[in-house]
Amino acid sequence: VTGAESVIGQISSAGVEIQAEGASTDLQGQAEVNFYDANDNRLELENEVSLSMSMVNYDVTVLRVKDLTLDFRVEGEVAAGYRFTGVTSDVQTVSVVGLRSVLSDMTTLVIAGEALNIEDAGRNVEVTVNLADYLPDGVSIAGDSPSSAVVTMTVEPLETMSFTYDVGQIDMLGLSGQYRYAFADQQMELRIRGLREDLDALDTDEIQAAMDLHGLEPGEHQVNLTVELPEGFEFVGPASVMIRIEQAGGPGMAGQTVVPGAAGQTAAGQTAVPAAAGQTAVPAASSAHEETGGTEESAGDSQTEAAQQ
Repeated sequence: VTGAESVIGQISSAGVEIQAEGASTDLQGQAEVNFYDANDNRLELENEVSLSMSMVNYDVTVLRVKDLTLDFRVEGEVAAGYRFTGVTSDVQTVSVVGLRSVLSDMTTLVIAGEALNIEDAGRNVEVTVNLADYLPDGVSIAGDSPSSAVVTMTVEPLETMSFTYDVGQIDMLGLSGQYRYAFADQQMELRIRGLREDLDALDTDEIQAAMDLHGLEPGEHQVNLTVELPEGFEFVGPASVMIRIEQAGGPGMAGQTVVPGAAGQTAAGQTAVPAAAGQTAVPAASSAHEETGGTEESAGDSQTEAAQQ
C-alpha cells in the first residue's frame, strides 16, 4: 500500500467483507480489499492509495452450531441407609459451535467425573460445573448459551415398614400327604425397607413369600422364608417362620392354623380342608387360590349320629 503519509496513518487494518449469512458449507472466492481505522470504521481511500493487488482470494471454514442435551453420569455409593434417586440441573441443553466433522456424531454432552461423585453421601449434593471443561477440542460454547450448570443429586433416606401378611399367602413347597402343617399364628409381620413414598404404595399382594418343606419330618421346625419384592424394596425380616408338622389323622392342633398336606403338590392351587374342632384351616397357597365348601365331621359328631340311629 502506498500513499500520502497522512492517509496511510489513518489505516489501522485491511481486510475483505464476505457475505456468510445462511451459509451451511465452507466458502471460497475473491473479494476487494478494504481499509479500516482504529475503531473498525471502513475508510474510503479508492483514489488516495495504490495497492499491489486490489482483489484477494479467501477460504472460509463455516462452523456448525448444534444443541446438545446434557447427560449427567453420577458416580459413587451413598451412605448406608440412603438411596440416590435422581439428578436435576438448571440447564438441560447447551448450544455449541465447532467443525461439522466433530459435531456430526455428537448428540449429548456427557458430564462425569469427580464433580458428580456422591460417595458416602447422606444428603443431597449440589455442585456447579463448567460446561466448557467437558467439550472436546475444537468445540466451544456458542453465543449466549449458558457456560455453567447447577447440578443437584438427590439422596433420600430409606425407611423400614411392617406389613401384616397372612400365612395362607405363603407358597409352601414340598407338602406331603402324610403330614399336617400348622402355623402358630394366622398372620405375621414382614419388615420391608424402601423409600417412604414407595412403602406407602406397596400392597401385600405384591409380596411373594415361599418356604421349602421338602424332607422335613414331624416336629417343630424354623423354616427359612424366601421373599420376592418389586424393584426398589429390600426384605428385612423375619428370615424364617416356625411351623409344626404332625402325622395326618393325628390329634387336632387346637388354636393353630392348619394346612393339610398333599403328596406331590406345592401349596399353590391346593384346596382347603377344614381342620378338627378348635382349629382354623387355611389353604396352602397365595391369595389366588379358591376354597371349597366341604365339611368334615368330628369324632364326637359321628358318635352322636350313630346313637340317634
